[in-house]
Order: sequence, then C-alpha cells, then structure tokens
Amino acid sequence: MDYPTVQITITDGSNSIFVSNEQSQTNGMPDKNLQLTFPQLDRIKISGSASYSVVADLTLSLFDQLPTCCPLIYDIEFEGDPTLKNFPNGFGSISTTLQRCAIYFVGKQSIKFPSHPTVSELQLLGDETTTEFIIEDTVLLPDLMTLGFGLSSGNALQSIGNITEKSFPVLTIINSQGSTALVMIGSTISFDPSLDKLTRLKTITGNDYASTQYPFSQAYPPNIVNVNYRTALFTTIPPVTLPSTAANLDISDNLIELPIDFNTILKNSTGNLILNLQNNDKLVGPLDQETALCRLKTLNLAGTGVTSLPDCFWCYQNEPIFRLGAPIPIPIPFTCSITFDDTNLATVFGKTIIKGKNLGWGANVGGNTLVAIVPNEQLQATLSGLVTDSPPQPIDIQFSNDYPEYKYQFKVVEAGFTVSTTTSSQQPNHLTIVTVTFLTVNTYLSHTASINGVLATTISNVGITYQFGFTNQLSTGTYNVNISNDYYSFIVPNVQYTQSYPIVDNFISDAIVKSGSTIQLEGNFGTYLVSSSVTIQNSNSQYNYSVCSITEFTTTRISCKVESPISSGLATFNITVDGYSILKQYTIQSAQQQCESETNHCANNGACTPDGICVCNINQGGYYNNCSKQSTQFTIQCQLESSPTIYGPASVQLNVDGLLFDSKTYLIRFIKPSTGGSTTSSTTSVPTTSTSTTGGETPKTPKEICSDTTQYCFGHGTCDDNGICQCQSGFNPVDNCLTKFADNTTYIPNPESPSTNISVDGVEFGFDIVAIQEIGLDNEIVKELLTNSWLSNITTNSTFTDAVYQLVISNTSILADTQVTVNITFSTQSRSITFGNQQLLINPNSIKLAVSINGWEYSSNVATLRVVLKTTTNNQQSIEYDCKETDISSFSYDDYGTLQYLRVLKDNVQFNGRFIDFALADGRKTYSQTLLINQTSISDEESVSMIGITLPQCQSCVLDPDFTPLLVVNDKDGHCSSTDQKWKIIVGCVVGGIGLVAIAVGSVIYYRKNMRTKRYDAKMAAKLKSFS
Repeated sequence: MDYPTVQITITDGSNSIFVSNEQSQTNGMPDKNLQLTFPQLDRIKISGSASYSVVADLTLSLFDQLPTCCPLIYDIEFEGDPTLKNFPNGFGSISTTLQRCAIYFVGKQSIKFPSHPTVSELQLLGDETTTEFIIEDTVLLPDLMTLGFGLSSGNALQSIGNITEKSFPVLTIINSQGSTALVMIGSTISFDPSLDKLTRLKTITGNDYASTQYPFSQAYPPNIVNVNYRTALFTTIPPVTLPSTAANLDISDNLIELPIDFNTILKNSTGNLILNLQNNDKLVGPLDQETALCRLKTLNLAGTGVTSLPDCFWCYQNEPIFRLGAPIPIPIPFTCSITFDDTNLATVFGKTIIKGKNLGWGANVGGNTLVAIVPNEQLQATLSGLVTDSPPQPIDIQFSNDYPEYKYQFKVVEAGFTVSTTTSSQQPNHLTIVTVTFLTVNTYLSHTASINGVLATTISNVGITYQFGFTNQLSTGTYNVNISNDYYSFIVPNVQYTQSYPIVDNFISDAIVKSGSTIQLEGNFGTYLVSSSVTIQNSNSQYNYSVCSITEFTTTRISCKVESPISSGLATFNITVDGYSILKQYTIQSAQQQCESETNHCANNGACTPDGICVCNINQGGYYNNCSKQSTQFTIQCQLESSPTIYGPASVQLNVDGLLFDSKTYLIRFIKPSTGGSTTSSTTSVPTTSTSTTGGETPKTPKEICSDTTQYCFGHGTCDDNGICQCQSGFNPVDNCLTKFADNTTYIPNPESPSTNISVDGVEFGFDIVAIQEIGLDNEIVKELLTNSWLSNITTNSTFTDAVYQLVISNTSILADTQVTVNITFSTQSRSITFGNQQLLINPNSIKLAVSINGWEYSSNVATLRVVLKTTTNNQQSIEYDCKETDISSFSYDDYGTLQYLRVLKDNVQFNGRFIDFALADGRKTYSQTLLINQTSISDEESVSMIGITLPQCQSCVLDPDFTPLLVVNDKDGHCSSTDQKWKIIVGCVVGGIGLVAIAVGSVIYYRKNMRTKRYDAKMAAKLKSFS
C-alpha cells in the first residue's frame, strides 16, 4: 500500500515545525512505541489536503503525544489530520505555555470543545459532515479571549450549545466562518444561551455570511464594540438598540433597504460609533428626518441611493474632520438652525453641559473647549474667565472653529465648591451642628447638607463658613455628609460625630434602694443643662419600673429620688440629658430583699413588700413583729426587747397597719427590782395610811404592817402572814373589816330613767347615766348621745327587783341604729354573777347595774366610747375611829391613775363606790379605765362630779357594776363621844372599763398623760354642767 510522502520543514533559527504531505509512497508501518521529544518546540503546524491525508495507523496521532513531547509549545495548528479521533482527550494536559490552537476536523460529526487553563485563542472548524458543536458544563477556558468556529464547507451545522460565561469568563471576540454562520443564528440553529448573555464579548465577525437574516434580532452583547458582517445578504437592520460601547457597525456590501428605525438603533450612541452602510445599492431614499444619525461619529453612505440627510451634516460640512462619506448635494439655499434648551448655565469648576439641536461635534475657540457627549445634542463646555463667587455673568461661546457666526451668549454661574474642613458638635434635644468651611464657594447660591438622605436646616452662613442643623438623633460614629446646591453636590466622607454626653462614670446609692432613696450619678452631663430624667427598670415580673425624680443637676452630677418600689437585682438606668439617652446597668438591693433576709421571709408567715414591710398571711390568722408572733382580733401578746431603765407608770401605744393608737394614760407600771430591803412600802385601801422603814433598821413583816395600819383590822378580824385582813363573818374585807354589810337597805326603781338611788335609814345616795360619748384620738368628743329619754319595764317581788330601760333615739339621728339598754337589779339575797370569764359575788342588799351598747357607728377606726355618770360628792369629809379623825378623800386611784373608789359621807352614812378595770367588748373581757371628767361646785359643801367609764371600739359593749350597802361598826367610841356611834357606809362596786390591744410599749410617764387630760377640764366643765 502506498502512503503519502510527508515533508517536514524546520526554519533556520526557529523552534517551529511545518509538516505537509504532497505525494504518496510506501514507507512501511510506523513504530507504535516511538516516543517523540521536542523540548524546545514552541510551534507546530500540520497541513494537508484531505484527499492526501492517508495514514497507515489511525490509532497513532501526534496530537496524543503533545502533553509529553513538547513542554514549551505555544501554538499548534492541525489541518485535515484524520488521526484526531480522540480530540479533545488530553488537551487540558498540554503545557500551560499554549496560547493558540486551530484545528480543522475531517469527517467529524460532533466536535467537542476542550478545556485548557491558558489558551487565549481557539479556532475549531468542521467539514460538511459536522452537525453540532458541543460545549459540556465541565468545559473551562478561563483565558480564552478569541473564539472562532464554523464549517469549512457544506451547511449541515444544526446547533451550538451552552456558550456561557462560566466556561468562557473573558471571551471578547467570536469569529464565525463559512456559509453556515447564518444558520447558526437563524431558525435552523441556535445558541444556548444566546450571544447577548456574554457580557465580556467585544467583537463578532462574520465572513462570507450568506444569509438574509440579521444575527441580532433581540439584543446585542451588552459590551460589544465591533460588529462586522460585510458581504452578507441582510435586507434590513432590526430596531434593536446598540449598546453605547459600540464603536463600529459594518454592514457594507449587503442588501439593506429603507425604512430603518435609526432612532431606536442609535438611541444610546454618544458620538463614538462609525456606521458603514456603503455599497448597499438598495438603500435608496431620504434620511433628512433621521436626526439620530447626527449622533454618529462617521456615516458612510457611499454606493447607496440616499437623497437627503439631517441638517447637522451640512451645518459643519466645512470642518476638516471626515464625518460623511456620500455624494449627496447640500440643499440650496441652506441656513443652519442651532437651538438651545437653556441659555442659563451653571458650571462646576468651569465645566457645564449645553443641550440643544445642531450643536456640532465640538470645538476649541476663545479658550472655551466643547466636547461632544452626544454629538449635536449635548456638549460638555469648559469655560474660561469665570468669576467663581458672583451671580450669573454673560459668556460668549462659539460652536465651531470654522464658523465664527456660530457664537452665542449665555448667562453662566459657577456652582462648584471645595470643602476645607467639616466638623460636628452635639447640641440639646437631638440637634447636631455640622460646620463646613469652604476653600471656594459661590455664596450667591444656596447650599444644603444631608446625612443618609435626611436634609439639614441651615443655621447660619458667614463668609465661607456654614452651619447646618440635623434634628435626627445620631449615634457616635462616622458619617458621609452630602453638601449640595442646585447644580453640584459633594460627599465629605468619614465626618466624625461623638455623643460627648451623657456619660456616667460613677454610681452611688443607698445600701437599700426603696421609695424615697437617693441615687447619685457622676460623670459628664454637658454644659447646656436643659433637661434631665432618670428611670429605673429591671426584668422582674413585679416592681420593675420607677421614675427617679431629679433633685440635683450639674455638669458632673445628677441626683434623683426613687419614686416607686423597685425589685433587687441588675437594674437598667435610663439616663436622659437634653434629649440624649444612655443605658447603664447596676446591681441594687431593695428594701424587700433586706426584709426577706432579716425576717426570714416574714417568718414564712407572710411576704415582704417593696418598701420592706412584712404583710402577714391573713388567711392564717393574725401576726405581728414581722409576722413572727401570732395575734387575734382581740389579743396581742408582746415581749419587751430590753429591760426598762426608767421605773414607774408608762403609756402604751399600738401601731396596726400604720395606724397609731395612744392609750391616753399609762397602762403598765415598771417596778424597780428589790434592793435587798433598803426600801419597803405598802398602801391600803381605807384609810390611806402608809409606813416605811429605811436603812439600818430591821424591816417589819407584812403582818406587822397590816396590824399597825388597820388597827388590827379594826377589831373585826386578824392580819395574816401576807398582810391581808381576814374578817369576821359579815364584815367587808375591802375596808379591812371596818364596815359591815347592811340589812336595812331600800331600793326604789325610777320608771322614767335608770337612776340608781339607794337609802339607809332614810339617807340616800345615787347617780345617773347622762350621756354616751365617742372620743377621738386626741381625746376630743367626736359624737355625743344624750340619755334623757327611756322606756322602762320593771318587775318586783319580795326579794328581787328587776328594772330594764331602753334608750329612745330619734330616727333622724346619725346613731338611729344604735341600741342602749340598762338593766338594774336589786336583791336582799347574795348572788353569784358570771361577767366575762370571772365569777362575781354580789352580796345581799346590793344593786347590780348593767349597761349594754350595740351598733354604734364610729367615725374612725381609732375612736373609743365613754359612758358618762353624774353624782354628788362632798367637798370635804372625814370619819372617826378610836377617837381619831381621818379625812376621807372623795376619790382615790390605783397605781395606774384609774379611779378606783368613790366615797360620799351623808349624816354619818358613808356611801362607797368602787370601780374595777374591765368590761366586755364583743363578748371578750377588756380593759376599762374610769376617770374623773369634771367636778363643779354647787355649794360650799357639795359638788357635781362627772365620771367617765371608757370602752374600746366595739359593736357590743357591756358594763356591769354593782352596789353594796355597809355599816361602820365602831367598837371603841365610848370614851370619845355621847353621840350615836353607829356609822353607816354604803360601798358601790362598779365593774366596767375598756379593753386595749397593745402591741408596742412606750415609756411615757403617766404625769404627761395627766397633764393632757387637764387641758380638757375647762371645755368639759361648761358642757357637763348642764347635766347637774
């Protein structure tokens, strides 16, 4: 078999090999194991006709050895080589020195694009058997800038697919070759995606493009520069707008006809495009209305039948620059009409834009330079001789060097400015002042400033210094300040703004923060001192917010008072000064937390309030002393926290839930502990006698003291070891056996009122209930109910009298719902009566008085009641025993200042009344104090005395006194007088009083209370005198 002869040419001094085959001869089979090595080879070209391209072994190809044989290869070209069956296998492994590759395939239906990291120019051509070019997703030609493809003959190509920027990131030129180029763009072939998606593509060239269909019917590549389709068969140019980057559109030697929408095609042209339509002999007709052609840099219409053009080409035809290639005559006559959109111009650093019609392609005349932005429509003018700080000034501008008549006057103002410095400062109420100092500025124009689109108010402009005020709050940082006028704006970058205040450096507070606590903040609070506020907030569910009212406000200190309770923990303080706020966090301890710590959560019987006060659980009963001790509605037990240092009577004050009750007199007496016998004292009831033994002498025993002071129990009893008289039968131990119970007592009830009258041998004694009073906290009379109208029910038999009285109260009275009942009983027999929890023995011939008050409506929760009794007493009285006369006081008191005894002597009959210190309040025994309210003389011998028995605040109050008639038995009067020595005494024992709940014990000595009581004597005298 004959094989072609291969000619290898190596050019002197070159590293290139040119291989061609011209004739065939038999050379035998090639060595399959031969490995070629060309370490310096940089260019190889294999060229031959397909008819001679016959090789002995098609499995052996020089292309397959390129990755290993040629480490410096730069340019490879294979033409008509039938061994390229495996292309592009191994192509990516060819040396990275490779820059250009051109391959002409023979008999290959599908041509696959290769990948390579450095090749910048690639040309792939098929023959009449090629139907497709395949670009797989994995193809990557990162440096490819020029791509050529097509068919060397025939028209079988159907598709070019997947041309993307991913595979061709820097592609700028595509050359299509052969008659199939039209088919690639036409209806029988498509690019996927279309070529307009290649944003880097700069040049497209179609040679011998035998198609009537224009290749860009939808869009051009967005950055295209050159489009060359000469000698094609196009009949029109579609109305697709060319990008502004287009510099050359060559469609010469085609079949282009009118009409053509040049306004759309050239809409983005800016004077840099050369449009070549020459030798389109079917292009016939007028173009004088196609003003868009005035935007071109050059228009070539040679070889066409165009009959007219827009005026712009004739206005400047004498200029030496070639702009029109066409044998078209100028209209005769012709006048160039140049018009302007506005003759008032503003320059920026001497530059401005002139808009109008037929403005030309630019000029440089009289120091003024005109450069076309859009030829004949927009020119950039650089003007000389402008005054930069002035109102508009007249300037003449000539639009062509060759046409002096094209000179026009404009009013020009300079709008450009340069900034020297820009600073910012903080002002009250979110006002930021930006101060701008200019190097150059036209003060004739108004200037503004903005930040982030927010426009400022011009505060002042003095010379070249402007101040702008921003009312939107800025945070510390850098800002771009946009300074502008109507014609020019400039952004000053990175203008620093610092919120210099408020700044808190130090926090001072009370150890326990509660309502009324003071908070002190130290730092920088500015110099304006317009306004300030502080609030406190935390994340607790309760007591999580409080206003802190400002008490001090200086440049370095803010003091405030906490207005509401606030919980413990990390609290956020919102400090606002002159409208600017900052948040600071500090840990505080509340009064509630302190209370919980010190009281062990209110002894687990309550809860601490935010103000640090224990609120006890009411559903578990009553508590006090921070809920550690239990109490009831009627009883409170307390224990002194320390021993008293002052001895004697003391008052008691009660504080319940913040309400204070004062006992008005002492209720307890502190007794100094015994000092071992240095002082001893003893007091008896009747008569008032005391003895004492002081230092050095042997103290008397209680029995001896009793014998001395009672004259051996007045002969009717004996003193026991405790110093108490043990009386003979029938004698009264209350008087140390002086008196004897009487058996001839008479009681006659009064049907009109509960007056108590008792007589002994015709000598009478009695008292009346005259009023019930409500007493306020300061011992004032709040209300008064006069007891002057009664209904009675009296029953009697031989031994017992029972008289019941009901007070009549007017329906119009505020106390209409109050019920007052008095029950008086008299019996000749002894009785045992239960009053409260005590058994009271009522002696024979005694009167028992019970007063019941129900449903009193109190004016306040600290008010009390007082029952007022009236009786007649002697101004001076005495008794005689064993020839000794002893004065008898009408009133005697116990150690606590409570009236204990009332004594009245009449015609040798002594009436004794005794008042004990308890009553019943709502069924419970309670303390009751009896006081002498007032004493008014009615003669030299007698006075009317008002006695008050106090009761606590109660809904059901009961007094239960009784009276016992007694006889004085004087066994030692024979040697003293011849008169009848049998003295008669009536002793009344009154059970009554007021109950008091005590929680706190004060150390106020009784004499202070007694002085307070005396202040009311004068007032009470006039009021109570009416009862006498």
